[in-house]
Amino acid sequence: MSLMLLSLKTHNRIEKRSSPFENPESKNPFLQPWSIFGWLSVLARLSVLTRLPVLAGLAWLSLSLQSQAEVNSNTTASFDSERIISIGGGITEIVFALGKGRSVVATDTTSYFPEAAERLPKVGYQRQLNAEGILSFNPTLVLTTKAAGPDAVLKQIQAAGVRVESIPDNYDEEGLKQRIVRIGQWLDEPEKATILAEDANRAFRAIETQKRSLKGEPLKVLFIMQHRDGAPLVAGHDTHVDTLIRLSGALNVAENLKGFRTLSPEALLVLNPDVILTTHQTLEVVGGSQALWRTPGLNRTTAGKEERLVSMDALLLMGFSIRSPLATRKLLNAWISFAKP
Repeated sequence: MSLMLLSLKTHNRIEKRSSPFENPESKNPFLQPWSIFGWLSVLARLSVLTRLPVLAGLAWLSLSLQSQAEVNSNTTASFDSERIISIGGGITEIVFALGKGRSVVATDTTSYFPEAAERLPKVGYQRQLNAEGILSFNPTLVLTTKAAGPDAVLKQIQAAGVRVESIPDNYDEEGLKQRIVRIGQWLDEPEKATILAEDANRAFRAIETQKRSLKGEPLKVLFIMQHRDGAPLVAGHDTHVDTLIRLSGALNVAENLKGFRTLSPEALLVLNPDVILTTHQTLEVVGGSQALWRTPGLNRTTAGKEERLVSMDALLLMGFSIRSPLATRKLLNAWISFAKP
């Protein structure tokens, strides 16, 4: 048996030394058969006639490797070449939360959170888009809300071969979950989106528990917003503000209206809200809270007489995004503070 093993070892040693591609006394990788230098070493030992087919083979191998490298390069470029334009501050927040911020090349003017989104180029206000401006960024995907437009502009962008995806407006917790999940699917991040949606649901459930501390009748709340050179608008149903007022345990006194509407001083007095809800941006436009109370009709309401005012960042309050549970909790805490004697 020992003689047989010795014979096999000797045979293996002979086989290894007989290989023309390996120097048993060197482990230099450049002299190994898979190295081009190894092939050149072998080539130098061959006759001129024998070299020709080997040279041809090496040329073919070089072209093949170069071609494969180009394919890999193109594949990588394709993977990294997603160019997203996000229109709508709430949508932009979700895109960044999903880790796709680096793929965003531009946003609209309502997209100023997170800070990285604010620094990006702007394509204008979401309701007044321009096709040429958007297409100048060579986008591969445009994400919008139903509020974005005009429709003719979005159709022009689609006609240019750009994928346009629009988020439907659903004004409840389930709608927020669907919004997050759908964006995650469009961005190939379904697992991250599911986690974000579940986090939002847990936060809303915690708020439901905290709402039990509210005593008595729900506070009557009226949301007022004003843009520059525009009339004050109040929020009715089918708005994200209405959703947050309801989820925070209060009553929207303008719930019989749809969308955003102007109101006469007489109508404000009839609604007679307990609290006015507005945005920091609106207070800047009108010149502060005291200027807001001078709005005709408003100063004669219960809210005006007691100067009950809650102000919040516009995007936080109206974006209907991953920070909506935070906005809802802030509102609930405000209602609780007003209820205290």
